[in-house]
Amino acid sequence: MSSSCRRPEHTAPPDVFYNEEEAKKYSQNSRMIEIQTQMSERAVELLNLPEGQPCFLLDVGCGSGLSGDYLSEEGHYWVGVDISTAMLDVALDREVDGDLLLGDMGQGMPFRPGTFDGCISISALQWLCNADKRTHSPPKRLYTFFSTLYSSLSRGSRAVFQLYPENSEQLELITAQAMRAGFSGGMVVDYPNSSKAKKFFLCLFAGVTGVLPKGLGSETSDKTVSNQVQYSGQRCRFKNMKGKSAKKGRDWILEKKERRRRQGREVRADTKYTGRLRPAAPSTPHHTTHIQKTTGTEGIKSDLPAKQGTMKDRMQELRHGKETTEEEDEVAVGMEKGFMDEFFEQVEEIRGFIESLAEKVEEVKRKHSAILASPNPDEKTKAELEDLMADIKKLANKVRSKLKSIQHTIEQEEGQNRSSADLRIRKTQHSTLSRKFVEVMSEYNTTQSDYRERCKGRIQRQLEITGRNTTNEELESMLESDNPAIFTSGIIMDNITQQAMNEIETRHNEIIKLENSIRELHDMFMDMAMLVESQGEMIDRIEYNVEHSVDYVERAVSDTKKAVKYQSKARRSDSVKTIRNSHREDRVLCLLLRPCT
Repeated sequence: MSSSCRRPEHTAPPDVFYNEEEAKKYSQNSRMIEIQTQMSERAVELLNLPEGQPCFLLDVGCGSGLSGDYLSEEGHYWVGVDISTAMLDVALDREVDGDLLLGDMGQGMPFRPGTFDGCISISALQWLCNADKRTHSPPKRLYTFFSTLYSSLSRGSRAVFQLYPENSEQLELITAQAMRAGFSGGMVVDYPNSSKAKKFFLCLFAGVTGVLPKGLGSETSDKTVSNQVQYSGQRCRFKNMKGKSAKKGRDWILEKKERRRRQGREVRADTKYTGRLRPAAPSTPHHTTHIQKTTGTEGIKSDLPAKQGTMKDRMQELRHGKETTEEEDEVAVGMEKGFMDEFFEQVEEIRGFIESLAEKVEEVKRKHSAILASPNPDEKTKAELEDLMADIKKLANKVRSKLKSIQHTIEQEEGQNRSSADLRIRKTQHSTLSRKFVEVMSEYNTTQSDYRERCKGRIQRQLEITGRNTTNEELESMLESDNPAIFTSGIIMDNITQQAMNEIETRHNEIIKLENSIRELHDMFMDMAMLVESQGEMIDRIEYNVEHSVDYVERAVSDTKKAVKYQSKARRSDSVKTIRNSHREDRVLCLLLRPCT
């Protein structure tokens, strides 16, 4: 991980190192531009942004705006932050589309909470691990950066940092401060077995824990790397050695399938037959040797039927068996077609409903903020909020009924004392979906409760404006009443008081609607909470079981490889025996047909 040459961050502080001469390289060096674009593309891919929807992104260490150019090409809006004035001057000369800000990331990100939909950073994070001044403390600067970044990101978004760590201790320092600031996630390493193409990406989740993406080149060991030397026992034409694999070849097919998987498209599993050249069928029939009968065999003809002996050339079969054993050592372990397809379709449908619920909850939060910001919110906003709450209720009931249906199926199979793999899969999927559903609905419940408290605070302040002081108990009893006139009793009206009373009535109506909504969903909250509590231990062990299942799969693949080798040897042995038996039969026939002397 460390390099033999001196690292840039050890040479000078970033604002000194990236001077005018260094900044020009990022607009003139085509190789540097290409690398920067490739890393930006990978970082945006790891952000997992919604397709076809422009997002507002933060580019930390934007430099001359090369990574920002890629963001603009993808249709996103962005703000770039960098500490080097020379790099920002180059970005201004290039007339980049994003907004530029001069700032030190170690002093924090000066943005309002929830401003950005995501964040990327290319080759900048490792600079925070060095103390450029006596007052600099790398852990404190890292924590300041991550904590302010966490605040400026919307919940459910991601931050992806491409970095060049000096050693494992530096990685631990960075990840520890990120987790301390509230992030979850981890390190994604592309091409871990390559000394030149290896790239480190720190993928962080803000608010909602997600599944850490897999690094490129970690699933298939034979995936080609564009800037890594490949050794082969076969000759390759020069036109196929220009950075791209031969079209329709195995590497080209695997790369295309991997790209389609990242796009979420359905792709067949990779096997040892993927992209393999099939042996051409023989154009001529097997050679046959006809044994002619001489005149000396006439006596034998009377005792034996006239038979024409044939000797088959079985060298083709033997060679084909040898080629099969010399193929690459890859085993495909597949499931039978249609294995639990209906169940997995149901799981994907429920997962989509839960994601839609989470989006609607976030929209409810935005509507709440808009309503609270206006003394007399318009009827359109109120109607949209009511529609959102009705949609959430409908979706939640639908998810609840589907989860209950899966639970009923599981109980039926358990009653029959089944312990098959599909039952364990059903339990795991049901537990995971239930937990996600409860998390989303709990967030919705918390949102409604917070909104009620904020409305209650507004009412109390407006009552103070009218000259009426109330305690919390008195205010609660007033809120429980459906009659808004209780707030106006004993108050002499003027213009200011009338305006305050109008807002009080508005907030009171909002609280009544909220309480009705919470009351309707209360049974669902209790039901699902009890379900998750009863399955708590199993849910906690899901991640452990999934992680350790990798060991068993690897062991099974190893055993299957051995079985394939034994099968190939047995097949080759049978081919040899068949050829020997064939030659033995032909030899006996020749002896029988030999002329008598």
